[in-house]
Amino acid sequence: MRHMKTWEMKEEDFNRLLKWLDLNREAAARKYESLHRRLVLFFDCRCCSESEDLADRTINRVMRHITDVVDSYVGEPTPLFYKVAHYVHLEYLDQRKKIDPTRPENLSISYLSINETDDEDEKQHSCLEECLPRLPIEKQKLILQYYREDKRAKIDNRRILSKVSGYSVNALRIQVYRIRAELYECILQCLDKPTSSTLKGN
Repeated sequence: MRHMKTWEMKEEDFNRLLKWLDLNREAAARKYESLHRRLVLFFDCRCCSESEDLADRTINRVMRHITDVVDSYVGEPTPLFYKVAHYVHLEYLDQRKKIDPTRPENLSISYLSINETDDEDEKQHSCLEECLPRLPIEKQKLILQYYREDKRAKIDNRRILSKVSGYSVNALRIQVYRIRAELYECILQCLDKPTSSTLKGN
């Protein structure tokens, strides 16, 4: 197994990842972009200050073992990325605590109380996917477009989105914050719903 620090992404790894997402190259590229946006939102909703980098780290970690993944994994790929994102988030929290244990995001995991069991982890990610379509279509488009790009392209993308939407840059940030708050409330309600897994042992 290659060590994470010495591993470098190769074009063949990326192509294999795209092929795993969808045999059609264009469809695979769209799924990749959508997956990246959702991962950024996943980390941003958890108050991470490096959401884009953490999303990249999550995808790279899956890609690093893509040969084994393709051969052994059964089912839709998206849940695996969320599962890896969960552990990337825990690592992020541990790193932040070492830097500054008093930061708010280090004192607790905001509104998503992470439970390290697979059932709870899967439910949290399912709730996020369940709540996104419940938003009005305009808000869905806005928040997904807001997270469409990363790094340098992110700034240009949000300036364009500001002009298209009619919001100033600051007003756009406020609007996205409010949409995230709606997601927060929906996810809380979703997590509170009893499931067969939560009734085990009763």
